[in-house]
Amino acid sequence: MCLPAKGKPGTEFYVEGVIDGKMVGLSLNPKGPRSFWTQLAIDLDPGLSVLANNSDYVVKGYSIGETDAQWAAQSRTGAVDMMPNQAFDVGLFLAGGGLG
Repeated sequence: MCLPAKGKPGTEFYVEGVIDGKMVGLSLNPKGPRSFWTQLAIDLDPGLSVLANNSDYVVKGYSIGETDAQWAAQSRTGAVDMMPNQAFDVGLFLAGGGLG
């Protein structure tokens, strides 16, 4: 199924499909992938590399993730996907214990 994604109709496309037996959503960036020269400038400048958006959607021109139904179910239940000890590390950092 190929539908215009949320936002302005016709500017972004969203497709659902199966990869390795798992339902996934594919969002395509209408601007395409980031150009080689722009990526090179970002890679060479430490300041730009910190501030730049380096998501697959921007760099590669697409992102593979959860389907709309999966996203809606997680949003409805308030589920948070975190690393096993992420909350512990954040707690140590906020308490002044340093980086985990």
